[in-house]
Amino acid sequence: MQADLLIVGGPLLAMDEAGSFFADGAIAIIEGRIAAVGDRRAVNAQVSAAATIDASGKAILPGFVNCHGHAGMTLLRGLAEEMPLQAWLSRTVWPLMQHAGPEETYAGARLACLEMTRAGITTFTDMWRDLSATAQAVAESGLRARLAFNMRDFEDPSRLEFEWAAGLDAVAARPTTTLLSYGLAPHSLYACSEILLRRCAETVAQQRCHLQIHLAETQQETAQCKEQFGRSPVEQLDALGLLGPSTLLAHGVWLDDADCRRIAEAEAAIAHNVTSNLKLGSGVAPLTRFREFGVTMGLGTDSAASNNVLDPFREMKYAALLQRAVRHDPTVWPAQAILAAATRDGARALGLADETGSLEVGKRADVILIDLDKPHLTPAPLDDAASFAALIVFAASASDVDTSIVDGRVLMRSRKMLALDAPAVVEAAQAASGRLLERAGR
Repeated sequence: MQADLLIVGGPLLAMDEAGSFFADGAIAIIEGRIAAVGDRRAVNAQVSAAATIDASGKAILPGFVNCHGHAGMTLLRGLAEEMPLQAWLSRTVWPLMQHAGPEETYAGARLACLEMTRAGITTFTDMWRDLSATAQAVAESGLRARLAFNMRDFEDPSRLEFEWAAGLDAVAARPTTTLLSYGLAPHSLYACSEILLRRCAETVAQQRCHLQIHLAETQQETAQCKEQFGRSPVEQLDALGLLGPSTLLAHGVWLDDADCRRIAEAEAAIAHNVTSNLKLGSGVAPLTRFREFGVTMGLGTDSAASNNVLDPFREMKYAALLQRAVRHDPTVWPAQAILAAATRDGARALGLADETGSLEVGKRADVILIDLDKPHLTPAPLDDAASFAALIVFAASASDVDTSIVDGRVLMRSRKMLALDAPAVVEAAQAASGRLLERAGR
């Protein structure tokens, strides 16, 4: 077999359902897909390649999947601090971002793509406006993404029609590609009218596109929904026809047993954003309850405005440790389970389980290498998958990612960016942030 690229020599954690682990692994890539994966000697016996990457001293893993974010909002990093969610949105985020045009969204999205590539995120989902600007940034970065147009009409009839037309046009104008797909993102139950939400439900059913929405993020939101509609946020979403296999729920902090059962039965998914929830004081999501009821859950960073960094390693570690502290049990959410949430289960949450999230023959070649030649990653346990997963989850960080590959294309090698001009991206983002603040009078 002649491969385009062969990666050989490092411990390989496939993150497949079988938990495959090879202390001396290899992976072969042909036309953007994985053609062979396994022990190095076995793969070498059947594959020759036009190019080879020596992964000795590096871990080979599937790229991380970031299940929730707002890429353009990286321009607000550090500008909205020490506020609860509603004040954070109404006093800072929405007032500032209304001054961001396509150029600012593009600059912010490129910065997010640069940061995610360097952190080993190869697939992400995003909800924001100026969809074409974000799509351009993503296309230049080489990452895989599901982008959704963010809508909110606040029960204003005139704004309803504007928002609906803008969202529908933005999605319809963008052709789906191997790397990019599009959907709708009504912001939340409290920011969208019932008419807008029902239109979204009808469009998702007709066009089979995906839908993203913030749900049950705070205790206040959940209580207000029950007071207004006599239903929990999950029940209300279901009543509007918005709870289904194409639905991704961001946060889900305040969900009870009945909510989780309903989500699982609908085959919807949750994006857990632990750092954002902690920073905004929103609460602690019931991850063990999600698992008990069979809810598909992936991890998300949320935006740099509510997290400050787009770092999947931090999300994994915080998610696991917080659950252990809350439950007073060091055995809940073992490293392999939380690593699955950042890879395989994250891909499932986005409807991409057949394409990415694990290193298996036939899937798209989204691969990262993690440099193990670091004091904090030594010694590296090579005896079993569980111990090795624990090393990645609890000891590694974004700066340890050496190489990022998407669809067989090398986007970063030895920490050197190949798809984006890093200094130019940073400079443009700094300038864009300055323009945004100047327009806002800050």
